[in-house]
Amino acid sequence: MGKLQPMAGILDHVIKTNSSKTYSDESKVDVRYSNNICNSETVHPLKKNVKMIVIEGETICPICKSHEMNLAFEKEQEEKIRQYRAQFQQGRLKEDSLFSDFTIENANFEAYETIPDSEIDTNKQRAITAMLKYKEGVVFNTIFSGYAGVGKSHLAMAILNNLNAKLPKTCLFIKVDNLMREIRKTFKPSYQSKEDEDYFINKLTEADFLVLDDLGAESGAIQKESSASDFVHRVIYAVLDGRRDKSTIITTNLDIKAMQKLYDRKLISRMLSNHYIIKFEDTKDYRIKSISFD
Repeated sequence: MGKLQPMAGILDHVIKTNSSKTYSDESKVDVRYSNNICNSETVHPLKKNVKMIVIEGETICPICKSHEMNLAFEKEQEEKIRQYRAQFQQGRLKEDSLFSDFTIENANFEAYETIPDSEIDTNKQRAITAMLKYKEGVVFNTIFSGYAGVGKSHLAMAILNNLNAKLPKTCLFIKVDNLMREIRKTFKPSYQSKEDEDYFINKLTEADFLVLDDLGAESGAIQKESSASDFVHRVIYAVLDGRRDKSTIITTNLDIKAMQKLYDRKLISRMLSNHYIIKFEDTKDYRIKSISFD
């Protein structure tokens, strides 16, 4: 990115200003040299006695003015780059996530209806607290535990959507069962893509914020195969081990005791490291509703 030459930059500015005026306008921009000189110690410490010029009554140093214009241009370009990066990072949440229920893609806290002084109301507030702590830069794992259908995935996605909109961070929502299926596809001899097991693990470990949704369901879905347990442990442990300095959000229908039976000690240690639990004990599946056509 080339910088403007001092005088050329100023004259270019004047020419553009003059050319924008109509022919009927007799008051073209007046440019003349001043009797004053500039000896700026910050902008041009080695160039002394720079002759200043007068543009429309304003006396300026061409080098200092060019420096000012360059800084403004660079700031504008940096802002464009920042916006591009932010858009790219925000887009990754929708492009790279693995959903099974696309209705939660736009989940937010406002849409999560609660009853005052109820468990779901308390847990919604706890989820908001977790989101605010993440914004402050606090690193910890949030675990949503409880019955299916109580809104664990909704709240987890609401946290991600809020962080994704407000912070220059990458966020991913991964349904664990879908992840295992995608990785297992790569084991087939006919598979030709470069997206192998390491690719998926790296993508998950690199994200600033990650939701592992419905942890435990993947073991129930593939428990008939003898190698499944080792495979599941290997993948989940690799992801959590690679995220020791990052925040991970986990949703599961299992309680801590059930998870300890299902997963080995090392994996549980990574999962529960510096964790914040949001537990649903009394709330039932509120997705089950009857409708009437009367």
